[in-house]
Amino acid sequence: MKITLFVPCFVDALYPQVAIAVVRVLEKLGHTLEVAEDLK
Repeated sequence: MKITLFVPCFVDALYPQVAIAVVRVLEKLGHTLEVAEDLK
């Protein structure tokens, strides 16, 4: 499954380890990730 992941700026600034952990878990489950850079 292809998943688009949006990491809000406050998570990126305050809890980057959470975003990294989410990526690791989803990849371990076999998903393909794309990181959303802009939600315009």
